[in-house]
This record gives sequence, structure tokens and C-alpha cells, in this order.
Amino acid sequence: MMTPSGQPSSATARALGPFPPTSPLQHIRRSRALASFGACSRYASFMWVALTLTGCTDFPGDPARTVSVQQPSDALWPSELSVKDTILFAVDVEDEDGSRITGLGVQWQSSDPSVLEVRSLVPTGATRDTALLAQLSVQIVAQRRGEATISVEVVQPGITATVLSRTIRVMEHWTSVSAGFTHSCGITIDHDAFCWGSGFLGNGSVAGSPKPVPVSGGLKFASVTAGDGHSCGVLLDGTVQCWGSNTNGALGTGAAGDQALPATVSLVSTFATVVAGDNYVCGVSGEMAAYCWGDNDRWELGDARVIAGRPVPPFDNCGIGSQVVCSRTPRRIRDRVNIPLVLSSIAPGVSHTCALSPSGAAICWGRGSVELGSAVEVTTTSSGLDCWASAA
Repeated sequence: MMTPSGQPSSATARALGPFPPTSPLQHIRRSRALASFGACSRYASFMWVALTLTGCTDFPGDPARTVSVQQPSDALWPSELSVKDTILFAVDVEDEDGSRITGLGVQWQSSDPSVLEVRSLVPTGATRDTALLAQLSVQIVAQRRGEATISVEVVQPGITATVLSRTIRVMEHWTSVSAGFTHSCGITIDHDAFCWGSGFLGNGSVAGSPKPVPVSGGLKFASVTAGDGHSCGVLLDGTVQCWGSNTNGALGTGAAGDQALPATVSLVSTFATVVAGDNYVCGVSGEMAAYCWGDNDRWELGDARVIAGRPVPPFDNCGIGSQVVCSRTPRRIRDRVNIPLVLSSIAPGVSHTCALSPSGAAICWGRGSVELGSAVEVTTTSSGLDCWASAA
């Protein structure tokens, strides 16, 4: 509608929004823009939103015309993200003829910013035209596990908008996992430890869980390992925490009894890595000093030191009614002549252990000849001296 002075009527101005006469909608000629806003008609589908004008009585004889907000065909929004994922979300605003409109204001929202955060891409100090174009895209950051809905609508005087939205599931982002005998544990990208399965999971309970539950204490882990009812993890500061079944001293705390919550391993040195075996654990420090603790019934701990036929310091007795040789605290791994071994990695098993030296040599000790890579039968004796073998 035009006034005698040739200017748009108030109804037309409301429909077009607060655009000055010298700044029409981008990509649309003024005459086409005026014709595009008609009487009330609305159509909405899953992937796009129809927008209609208020005050339709101002256009009693015009056919119904709409504009739409939709996801670009080459940049559809995902339904799942992982924690710490960052992704660009964009929309197109088009008229009924498919021409894009960049002059209408849009507003983005997250139903739960603690799960999905919306970050504006509008530059600081941007001009009005630059801001209107930049607001058609936002950065979405997945902050934590959960669900949230991202929504966007046109915010323009004279236009009624139906919200375009998508509910997105944010899954945990795992950096490592370890499978034990009847349970598993993993580390997230935020260095949080979770365990699931049966028995002790480090959350203060022995009930187990079919879903991951957080290890208690608010500890930040660099790695975690799951064994036979027990678990251990290296914290970011290099100290080690263990929890679960303490059969034969597998927790390395120096005390007997199981632990439903993480407990500190009794050792001054810090670790680069720890690996859980069957009722025992081994680890390597940042200086490649190697230690083991727990069950030593088959000399799987690798400390062969003896004086007058007896180990020094003495091993612990973890048996009830009968003797079970063990160590409730970490012991340095030594060779047959009492020299501490320098190892780059270690792999405990059920009753034997193997490791790599910095030169790449493989060294094994514990029970059996096949496990140790030996061509002859290796038996266990009180001294443990013949329990060593190396693989060339």
C-alpha cells in the first residue's frame, strides 16, 4: 500500500520491519519484497518453519504469502554430539520463490546451556547489515552428557514465527577404556573416571551397575586399568589410586581389606602408567622405574632379591589359614643379581608378567615356560631365581 506521498503505508512498514527506505532486504528487490508479504497462511514441517504476518486485515485481497526458516540442505543439524564437540549451526530464511533473505533478525536459544551452549558469531562492533547476516549461523558447543533442544526463530516486528528446533543428545567422549574380568572402566575427555559392570566400581557401592557410574572423589585421571575385581588409575599429578577387591594386596595401600572408594597406593614415586593383572598390579614411573604389588604366589611381582635363601624385605602373607605370598605395597622389579630393572612398559597377566626394556628387549617372569617364552620348563622355587626368562 502506498500513501499519496509515495511512501509505504504503516501496515506495509510493519510487515517489512525497521528497514530504512534506502536499505531494502538483501537479495530481494523492493517491489518483490512488498509483494511477498501477504495475508495469513501458514505451513510447517519438521525441517522448516512458515512465518506469517500479523494484521492480515491490512491485505484483504492479497493471496497468502509466507517466508520460511530452514536448515541448509548441505548442513543439516545432527541429532547426536559428543562432549567437547564444537559445530556450526546455520539456517536459511527464504521467501516463497526460494530467494534467500538476509535482512530479518533471528534468535537462537538452548533449552539447557550447561549441555549445549550457543555462541554468537556476530563480530564485536559489526554494522547492522553484517550482524544480520552473521546471526544466521551460531557455534554450538557440547558441554556435558545429556539432552538439550536448540531452537531458532525470526524476531521481527510484524512477523509471527513458529520455532524451528532440534533435540540433540550429547554422549560422553571417551579417551580410553579398560576391560577387567567382570567390569570395565574408562576415562572421559574431561579426565573423569567411570566404571560399569559387577562388584566394586569406585563409587562406594558393591552393587555394580549396567551403566557407567563416576568414580567418587572428584579425581582427575590420566589413565585407568580394570583387573579382577580391582581397579587402579593414575591421576594427573602421577599419584595412583586403587579400589575394589584387595585379594592378596592388589590395591597396594599397605593395608588389608577391600576398598569401595579410591585409596592412595603406598609409594612416594609417581607413575606414568599402571596395569592391572589377576590379583596384582604393575606400573612404570616417568623415570622408567618398574614396580609390582599384590599376589606373588608364582613370583609374578618380579622381585628376586634373596639373602640366605629368603627375600628381603620379606613378602607379606595374605592367606587366611594357609600362607599366600604377596606384597601389600609396591616392590621394585629387580633382576637375578639384585639390579633394579629399567622398563618402558609392562603387562601383567594371570600369574606371569612381561615387559619391554628401553632397548626393545622383551623380559618375562612368573609361572610357566610357554608364558615366559622359554624353550625349557621353568619351575617356581623359594628363591625365584629360576623364574626369569628373556625373549630374544
